[in-house]
Amino acid sequence: MHSSPRRTFLKGSLAATGLTIAVSVSPLGYRLVNASQGKEALKGFKPNLWYEITRTISLPSTWVFPRWARGTHTALAMVIADELEADWKQIRVKQGPASKEYINPHPYLQLQITVQSAGVRMFYEPLRKAAAAGRAMLVKAAATSWNVPENECEASKGTVTHKKTLAKSTYGQLCLDAAKLKVPQNPPLKDPKDFRFIGKPMARVEGLPK
Repeated sequence: MHSSPRRTFLKGSLAATGLTIAVSVSPLGYRLVNASQGKEALKGFKPNLWYEITRTISLPSTWVFPRWARGTHTALAMVIADELEADWKQIRVKQGPASKEYINPHPYLQLQITVQSAGVRMFYEPLRKAAAAGRAMLVKAAATSWNVPENECEASKGTVTHKKTLAKSTYGQLCLDAAKLKVPQNPPLKDPKDFRFIGKPMARVEGLPK
């Protein structure tokens, strides 16, 4: 049972269908990786969470702790969507299976649970960085395709726009080119005053399935 989720992850990540950014979080810190780049990128890497953007539609996804009442699924999806500048309507969340690979890395838990907001506290910064990295890669891919400076491009609601010419590309159109880029480990984060989802009342994305 423990190896099946990892095989599923590897199969999906190596299918060349889009951009997959994964994050490995432990009590000692975290690391980001562009899992789209194959087995070498994933060597020795044990992802806790990841999101993916496919060619046809932006579908950020995250494996999270099983929890019925606290809304951890939605909270973590909000963090990714905000920094990624995703379209909230395109967000889908996947529940992680029962597996030691998805334990909460909080030093006093080390179980596949979240209590006292430990899931959000442990993953808030890593997921913001992972999403900001993906956004930067998508902007770079767009700027390269248009042969324009990156600072002339802006990401918003799942689309990158060139502010001067108003040329636009969706994340789905850019994801394969973005997948070829190196993931930045310390991308600039949004100013909290620009948050669209974090700290705002949002409908639960996992409510109906539950």
